[in-house]
Amino acid sequence: MSTPTREPSLAYSGDSITWTKTVADYPPSGGWTLKYSFRSKDRLELTATATTSGDGYAVTITPAQSALFPIGWMAWTSFVVNVGATERHAVGSGQIQIFNNPETGEGVQPLSTARQALSAVDAALIENAARPEGSVTFPDGRTVSYRNHAELQSLRNSLLSEVRAEEVKARVASGKKSGSNIAITFVNT
Repeated sequence: MSTPTREPSLAYSGDSITWTKTVADYPPSGGWTLKYSFRSKDRLELTATATTSGDGYAVTITPAQSALFPIGWMAWTSFVVNVGATERHAVGSGQIQIFNNPETGEGVQPLSTARQALSAVDAALIENAARPEGSVTFPDGRTVSYRNHAELQSLRNSLLSEVRAEEVKARVASGKKSGSNIAITFVNT
């Protein structure tokens, strides 16, 4: 399996999380170091320093480090620092969704393809809010390109409908009501 070349949009607590990154304007050969900060809504969770990998960088978050991440969404920011730390430049930002460790998490149910894709689209909407076009890479490796946010929102709405249909099906299968009630009123005349 090849190492991803962009930041992940989702991961599981306790997993190794790795990717490579090239920052053309700030290569390691120019005396730059790439760092990532991961922040939950309450605090800074981790600052990871990338290692040199050719003309780019390799980022690794160990299982022990990811096991300490809170479940849910975290924001990340990437930045470069020069030798001597006299200059620092932000070079990227986004979000990553952390899920329970499937080996130890209680009550964890596997995510459907639609739910995983919906998470990836949500992350792309947040990450690309200022850009009119881009792409979304799903956990299974598929990539969808879009020309504007309306296309991405349309894809999100379609996936959300699919996820809601899955939820109704699961409720009915477990003997619960579907949650899709139709109210009828009869009136004597």
